[in-house]
Amino acid sequence: MSLPESFGKLTAMRDSLKRKWIGLLTLFWGFPVCVWAGLRIQPLQPPQLGNVLEFRIDGLPSVHNPFDPEQIRVDGRFIDPSGHVWIQPAFWYQDYQSKLVRGQERLDPIGKPHWRLRFTPLQPGRYTLQVQVSLPNHPQQKSSILSFSVSPSSRPKVHFVRIRPGSLFLQTVDGQPLPLIGHCLCWHHRRGTYDYRDWFHAMAQAGENFARLWMWPWAFGLETEPGTLNHYRLDRAWQLDRVFRMAAAHGIYLLLCLDYHGMFQTRPDYWGGNNLWPKNPYNTSQGGPCQTPDQFFTNPKAQQLYRKRLRYLIARYGPFPNLLAWQFFNEIDNVYRNLNPKHVASWHQQNAAWLKQHDPWHHLVTTSLTGGSIRPEIWRLPELDFTVYHSYNLSDPAVKLPQIIQSIHHQFRKPVLVGEYGTDWRGWRREQDPHLRGWRQGLWAAALGGSMGTAMSWWWEQIHQQNLYPYYAALHKILSQTGWGAPDWKPIRFPSTSSSSNSASSSQASASASTPIVCGLHRDGEALLYVVNPNISYPRNARLAQPPLLTNAVVVIPNAKAGRWRVTWFAPTSGRVHSTQKVVSHDPSLRLSIPPFREDWVGWLVFSANE
Repeated sequence: MSLPESFGKLTAMRDSLKRKWIGLLTLFWGFPVCVWAGLRIQPLQPPQLGNVLEFRIDGLPSVHNPFDPEQIRVDGRFIDPSGHVWIQPAFWYQDYQSKLVRGQERLDPIGKPHWRLRFTPLQPGRYTLQVQVSLPNHPQQKSSILSFSVSPSSRPKVHFVRIRPGSLFLQTVDGQPLPLIGHCLCWHHRRGTYDYRDWFHAMAQAGENFARLWMWPWAFGLETEPGTLNHYRLDRAWQLDRVFRMAAAHGIYLLLCLDYHGMFQTRPDYWGGNNLWPKNPYNTSQGGPCQTPDQFFTNPKAQQLYRKRLRYLIARYGPFPNLLAWQFFNEIDNVYRNLNPKHVASWHQQNAAWLKQHDPWHHLVTTSLTGGSIRPEIWRLPELDFTVYHSYNLSDPAVKLPQIIQSIHHQFRKPVLVGEYGTDWRGWRREQDPHLRGWRQGLWAAALGGSMGTAMSWWWEQIHQQNLYPYYAALHKILSQTGWGAPDWKPIRFPSTSSSSNSASSSQASASASTPIVCGLHRDGEALLYVVNPNISYPRNARLAQPPLLTNAVVVIPNAKAGRWRVTWFAPTSGRVHSTQKVVSHDPSLRLSIPPFREDWVGWLVFSANE
């Protein structure tokens, strides 16, 4: 039967059943199932506030390519208790069963592919749903209306994320601060999603709440291989579903990177690979519309195809509250030898605007560039919500990383994420940093230097294998006691300590062997400091087992309230309290004596004038 005949027959069946109205059948937890002329909408779990609700849709006409909204377009029209209308696209889905076989994840299909629809109720009360179906040369068809109610009893672990204007940090849609503690988990290995099961569990135990994923040819890439252009990999999509659910169960937000630079690279890189342009499905050699990598950013057909993928991603992953942001690229300027930067910037502006217009969940949008690459034509785009900086091989990270972060924030007036961090871009190389001083200094310098949270360490396999989670647990233990992440924090601008220092910087640009390196944040009545012994500011004395003791060190905090302050000093490696003290500020500057130390301290200052 041809498509028009099939759809015509479907329409006739609907008309013949109009008067009989078989729209609502009460099944499953009192949840109705909608039946419309052969179309069946079946909820797959009871509705819960703030959790993804999923429907299976059967009975739609078959088409050659169900991924192509020009052949069939299926949308759910939800009306929430406040009367707001949500248009959420449905998506083509294949279910799988996952098994771990000899250390490798194996996926076995369950049943046949079918349509699914996802929605996350954000307020208690009564909702309605109507499925809308559009096919070429046919009037839009609509199902009967299904209604369901959501109780206020459930409490989700994660919420949708928003920007608070003027703040260094993010917040959830209900107004709660969301400082980020985490590291990259960009891809899995042979164990597939079982890797994430282990990683997320360990992260949650340590108080981490954030990770970064890549959609690339070896993990989660839906449209990254020959034959996948607008015919997406359903097995990898299912794996990404599973990872999002596992992350949400552990309270972990995910930054989803949609493409990586290797897809546009034409020659091998440092590692002898990643030159995937010849296999890119957008390449004309693979049946795509682009003869060169740059045409991906200018060709109208490529633009049309890419937005079809965006629509699919919105349909499938948009309803997940723990999707922190869409990130278009990883380090796209890594291949600027093949691209025109103006074309790339224009592409970002157009597609970010399209994404914001069509994503009903209003997820944040960003991209990423290489370390040391600050490109105003990208970051000045109002369509990009926050900036991302990648930092590798940085000497004196406790000094320089806060300077970089605050310079970017000052230039673009957007929150800053240190999206990748490592002491060496070529590998983990623990032998260069055996005591993890450079690694730890990067984490803390970002957290207290003005970024959205910790620096996002690369080399996640080593973090797990060497069980470095206690360092994150210590950071969480310390900062969770404070007001860190609230919207009113600002970087502390410490006085210069030498002629080579920059008085506008947040941390001391240089320090003698007896002068501590310090960065920090403050707000009304509270301050947080990260203090480093300059004798071990990475990479100095990285292998020294016992650094010299720094005594009689002093930090001057400008513009401090006059009165009494309570100071608590923590060991950043363990989170344990070392000591507390009370100091008095008699003028706008607070002179603070630091306990003797060999490596680093975290200081928490609270104004206590009435004590």
